[in-house]
Amino acid sequence: MAFTRTRKGFVLGVVLWSFISLTVQAQKIIEKGFKGLTEKNFGLANQYFRSGFKKNGSIASFGLSKLFITQDFRNLDSAYYYVLKSDSLWSSVPDKTKEKWRNDFSFEKKSIELQQQTVSQLVFDQIQVNPTVFAWNQFIEKHPLFLSKIQRFICVIN
Repeated sequence: MAFTRTRKGFVLGVVLWSFISLTVQAQKIIEKGFKGLTEKNFGLANQYFRSGFKKNGSIASFGLSKLFITQDFRNLDSAYYYVLKSDSLWSSVPDKTKEKWRNDFSFEKKSIELQQQTVSQLVFDQIQVNPTVFAWNQFIEKHPLFLSKIQRFICVIN
């Protein structure tokens, strides 16, 4: 009986250690992604964020969104897709993880909202350079939060 308890404790310890190890490893992958982004090693950043997506979907999506607004890796549709993905996954992130991300990466819900505004502004600016009815209609359909802020700003001015 004592042997069974010890064995169960050992197995539980191994499982717990494996879980913690995988969590730390996943965190390091995201860390390397942000380091690659800072150092303008975009291919490496892309690789790390994509490999961290399964365990840390919200922050990995955020990192990909940041990657896709850089001049060298610019794809605003992808940037917007990933910031929306980051937002949709945020609610499923445990509070402890959110706190760790806030401390380690200054990443929180507000970061996602600011990134969404940044991407929307870049798309808005891009459409202004070459405006078409189709492009404006697409923008209105896909960026409702940005438009509501513009409308509030116009109301304040008037």
